[in-house]
Amino acid sequence: MLTKVEVINQLGDNLAIPLGGVHAGYIIDSIDGLDPVKATLSSSPRALLAGEVFQASRREKRNLILNLDLEPDYVTTTVEGLRQSLYRYVSPGEPITVSLYFDGVQKAKIAAVVEDVGSPLFSKESKVTISLICFEPDFMGYPRTISATSVGTSAKHDITNVGNLRAGMKFAIKFKAATSGFTIVNNKDSGTFTYSGTILINDIFEINTIPGEKSIKRRRGNTLDSVLAGVNPASRWIQLLPGPNAVVVTASSGAVDTTISHVERYGGF
Repeated sequence: MLTKVEVINQLGDNLAIPLGGVHAGYIIDSIDGLDPVKATLSSSPRALLAGEVFQASRREKRNLILNLDLEPDYVTTTVEGLRQSLYRYVSPGEPITVSLYFDGVQKAKIAAVVEDVGSPLFSKESKVTISLICFEPDFMGYPRTISATSVGTSAKHDITNVGNLRAGMKFAIKFKAATSGFTIVNNKDSGTFTYSGTILINDIFEINTIPGEKSIKRRRGNTLDSVLAGVNPASRWIQLLPGPNAVVVTASSGAVDTTISHVERYGGF
């Protein structure tokens, strides 16, 4: 259950408001926009048949709306004072971070830009409506890392993705012997990532499969180079599915040490 919302401004100052109570004169009345955002679907018509052919989908930006009640004690705080204090954290056009706590534990955060802060001066009820635009619509969890040493030529990682969306990964693969390539698979999903090329002992490959950030680099001594040319064009950049996953890194020969990190992604709560 959602128990607290925290707003953090550019300076790192935070305003934490528990749900179900008054904190520093603020009460969270409701939050809109926590559910999954709408997807836009693209398709192309069939020439001679009914219907259309699905091509792709994309999810839109998120509009998060915080509805607050102002509850001054009229001793140390007033309605006007609470408004002015709030503007320190949320001012139109300024970037902020919103963190969500479930059962007292920080679970996810999202970057946003303040679109509007509505608080009519002459309204009977002292309320504030804060509209936030999240151009990246996913709520992000926190980094998790797992390491393994190969048994033979393969290193297996059992990873549970507790998010409700696919998540990319960052790999660091250190080769204990010279070899000619390697593969990465997720036994819970289809597709294989395949690299072919000369690999020397102690080479470290850094691979990023996060959508929008995909890369593969080789660290040899003090030199870091892109080695994208060695990736098979048919390769699939391996993702974690929601739930249990089994990611296996296999060298053509020799042992490998591997470290995998990922961040859970949530499409909504």
